[in-house]
Amino acid sequence: MQPGGLPLAARAEDRDGLPLDVLYVPLGPVLSAWPAGLTLQLTLQGDVIQDLQVDTRHFAAKDSVRAFWNVPWHRALAGDEVPVAEAARHRAAAHLDSLARFLYVAGDEGGALIAARLRDEALAGQTADRLLQQVATLERRLVRGRLLDRVTRGVGRIEPQRAVEIELSGPALRASNGGGGRPRPATALGEGDARSRWHQWLAETKQALQQAADGGSATMSTKGRFEGPRGVLGQHTAPSRALLGAICETLVGQELAVARLIVASFDPDVAELDEAGEG
Repeated sequence: MQPGGLPLAARAEDRDGLPLDVLYVPLGPVLSAWPAGLTLQLTLQGDVIQDLQVDTRHFAAKDSVRAFWNVPWHRALAGDEVPVAEAARHRAAAHLDSLARFLYVAGDEGGALIAARLRDEALAGQTADRLLQQVATLERRLVRGRLLDRVTRGVGRIEPQRAVEIELSGPALRASNGGGGRPRPATALGEGDARSRWHQWLAETKQALQQAADGGSATMSTKGRFEGPRGVLGQHTAPSRALLGAICETLVGQELAVARLIVASFDPDVAELDEAGEG
């Protein structure tokens, strides 16, 4: 039926076998603090996500443009001598960028502004020691407030074995206690939920800034694998492809109200897919 030319919602059984209206709702590609170029086509029954499809066709990068946050590691993969301190500072800025978007979606606009300012200062050359102090202050603010811990605990949880199976790497894998590359900072929680992921970003931001402070004139080794801010680079699959896979797994069965928070806690970079030819 199309009363007045408008289609009615279809019906289908929900996860409990009850017949409910089915709605198809897009998230993105234009939302505040949303991954650029990403659209999620959601299938809803009531306010529960029953299914979703990922659409990255709205992202259009110029030819030969690398994902900005991966530039130091791609330079190293190409044979350039990249200072350890430079890459570490870039990593810290990338984590602060992710944290800023996450805090904005979580409703802490003040914390988001602080994280964004620290990101800009990291890129502009602020001393690593000074940035470490400011990041520690931000961390105390977030932890002592306790509200962020409460609203993100258990949200978007992914188990360690499953994180490995879908090829997560980097902070998202370590936040699930799945190992992966550099040692997991001792302050990280490893519970695999949104709460663990923002704690992981803070812990690895401090780790990166300490590395920037201690790096001196050393350059990145050309041996072994390179890990960018979101995971291992130079393999057959971009790190953000696995992050999108994790989003698909953790959103199904969740209420629409927490969908953006879960996406922000993984923070995929669609530009990674474009440079890997996976868009």
